[in-house]
Amino acid sequence: MHKRKLLQAILLSVGVLAVGDVLSEIYRWVDEKGIKYKEYDVEKSAKGKSEYRRLGAKGVPVILVGKRRMNGFSVDGFEKLYR
Repeated sequence: MHKRKLLQAILLSVGVLAVGDVLSEIYRWVDEKGIKYKEYDVEKSAKGKSEYRRLGAKGVPVILVGKRRMNGFSVDGFEKLYR
């Protein structure tokens, strides 16, 4: 379905308890699609904090695919982003 399998998504998130339902939906969906991703916790990871500040993000999750960005998560929005 997705021809850009080599492209990795980067997920900036906060601890699972804070956005557990959203993260569970993201994990389930990307795993079903076989999409590889790296996740950085913006509270616990220096890289996550740095990226969050660099992007001027205001909330989580922030999903990056190449130079494209999505704030929050929806299946439709991610499919458009990932194409």
